[in-house]
Amino acid sequence: MIQITRPNKHSKFTPKFRRERLPVPLGSQFFGGILACAVLLGIASYGFELQAQPAKGIYTNAPMFEAVAQVERAGGVVLGTRGNLKTERSQFSFIVPEGHRMIPQQGSKKVIFVGPDSFAMMSVEIIEVGVDAPKEPKAADLRASVLAAEPGAQVIEEFTLSAGGSTGPAIEIEWGSSASAKTKLCRRVTRILMGASIVEFQRSCFVTKRAELDVWFNSLLVTFRAAPANAKLIVAPLSDKL
Repeated sequence: MIQITRPNKHSKFTPKFRRERLPVPLGSQFFGGILACAVLLGIASYGFELQAQPAKGIYTNAPMFEAVAQVERAGGVVLGTRGNLKTERSQFSFIVPEGHRMIPQQGSKKVIFVGPDSFAMMSVEIIEVGVDAPKEPKAADLRASVLAAEPGAQVIEEFTLSAGGSTGPAIEIEWGSSASAKTKLCRRVTRILMGASIVEFQRSCFVTKRAELDVWFNSLLVTFRAAPANAKLIVAPLSDKL
């Protein structure tokens, strides 16, 4: 097992696995149009061999947030990589999309997934909400938030998506040059209430890459599991990969 985690300073966690510190990714704002693509290209230039190397340790500054990548093998053959996230009140598990590296973001409860194509990216962010009266995300709030981040973007579709046994609002937007699909960008965002947390999933890429990346985005949703922090988490088998 390879562990990617930044234990809280008050935790009694005792590391049992070798960990390595890598450069902190270049900020957390990876979804800003062409700038996002440039930043992602910069990450790729760090020399990550996305398929040839196992995940290595990266630390975040977010309190009580652990991100673990566990490479699973059978008979010496690598079957895939399982991702696990844990916060103060919740824990989550999923299968990392094949060929992608999971990278925690500094100062947040968020991980991004960067694949061989540096102009496409996915992310998962955990948003803690009130324990007493957690509220289901609303489509109108999601739309306002997504459009505020990309003024002038066009809403292509509003719908619902499911993950972890729950369902939430989703939206697909496009922005950029209308003259060429090669320079037009798209983003899919969904927010789903799971226990005491809202989980936000995002996918951003050029429209020409949308169908290809949606295969991996859907596999992330299908294999996502959630449970309270003190409960047993039942994970998805690797055979659930799409």
